[in-house]
Amino acid sequence: MNPFEGLDKTFGTEPSELKKHVEKVKPSLKKSEQEDIVKDYEASRAQLHNLVMKGQEAVSYTHLRAHETDS
Repeated sequence: MNPFEGLDKTFGTEPSELKKHVEKVKPSLKKSEQEDIVKDYEASRAQLHNLVMKGQEAVSYTHLRAHETDS
């Protein structure tokens, strides 16, 4: 039994078997692309480091303010 029989009738289609076709293609990197990847990695790492540092500062400030209002 086709669970989509009602849809097939509504849209006037015939059921068909789905076939998966996937080709495995390994992209080749040019020398300049490899350098770009390294630069992107270093820039991303620096941005993440800055983000972590700002988060630590925010937590420290919040902790300090909570301590001040406690007393």
